[in-house]
Amino acid sequence: MTTIADVKTEVDRVFDAFGAPYWPNPHGDRSAAEEEYSRVTNPERYQVLMLRLKAWQRVLATLCDVDVDTLTTGSGRLQQQWSSPHKGTLPLHVSVVTFDEVPFVGLSVTCDADPFDVVPDCACDACDYGSGDLLGVLDANLTAVVDGSLVVVTGPIVDDEPTFHLVGTGRDCALTWGRDETGMLSEPEAVIDAIRSGDDPLLPSGCTVLHGRSWL
Repeated sequence: MTTIADVKTEVDRVFDAFGAPYWPNPHGDRSAAEEEYSRVTNPERYQVLMLRLKAWQRVLATLCDVDVDTLTTGSGRLQQQWSSPHKGTLPLHVSVVTFDEVPFVGLSVTCDADPFDVVPDCACDACDYGSGDLLGVLDANLTAVVDGSLVVVTGPIVDDEPTFHLVGTGRDCALTWGRDETGMLSEPEAVIDAIRSGDDPLLPSGCTVLHGRSWL
């Protein structure tokens, strides 16, 4: 049986064969300078994200029979749907939009217009912590989809907007609030844990929960 460790090891092997660039955290132990927040020195280095996506795509197709349907390509855009043949799994919508030479990778389990994460969240020099950190975020998101640990909770809709978004991956738990809404979830990590274990997460009425099975 293929494990997530097998998948990640093979992703590393395929990725290394591409000769992808590596760069360390340019800040070291210092804080970012003010001018770095308005500067993108090497936008082309973010193409490393496309190589990492390619490695994941190739490995998942080979080891897990994942089907990749390319819906749009060209003109700085890429839209794909990655689907597992196993029942109860969530499809992954991958949307890449290139802006000022930087590819921004949106990942969604509903549609590409509603990503649960975008990598990078910012490409300025101040937010650059090295390729290891950048790829670590993408890997954590993809790992969570593949191993079935991803949880996406959308809060009740008020005035056509969700009151909150809660996303749990193996790396972290991220909670963002909608307009004028605070305090509805005091322990978001406990909510994620409850959903993963099949317990009642005690969510407000009107929430939408997405938590699929493993692709493995």
